Amino acid sequence: MTEKAQGYEKRDIHAGTVAAFLAGLIVLFIFTYATSDWMIHLFRPAGARPGLSPSAEIRARPLPPEPRLQVDPARDLAGLRAQEDSLLNGAGWVDEKTGIAHIPIDQAMSLLERRGLPARKGNEK
Repeated sequence: MTEKAQGYEKRDIHAGTVAAFLAGLIVLFIFTYATSDWMIHLFRPAGARPGLSPSAEIRARPLPPEPRLQVDPARDLAGLRAQEDSLLNGAGWVDEKTGIAHIPIDQAMSLLERRGLPARKGNEK
C-alpha cells in the first residue's frame, strides 16, 4: 500500500533534529546577549560610572563651553522679540557725543513721509 492510500503520512519529525535546532537557538541567544553586553561596556564613555542612571550621569558632567544648545527656544525667542520691540518702539541715544539717537519706528516713518528721502547730487537726468 502507498502512503496516500493510508490517509496520513507515516514519517514523523525526528526529535533529535528539533532538539538540535532548539539547542542552537539557545546558544545563539546566549551569544547575542554576551556580545551586546560586551559592546555596551566597550563603548561606555570614559569616566562613566556603572552605578549611575543616564540622567544622573548627565547632571554630573560639567557644562560644555559656549555657545550651548538652547534649553527653551520659545522663551529665548520671546526674549529676543521683546528686546527688538523695545528697540523699535523706544527712544534713546546711540552715540550721545556725536548726537546720534534712535526714535520709535512709527515716528521715524512719519518723519520720513513728511520730509521725504534726501536727493542725491549729480544723479538727476
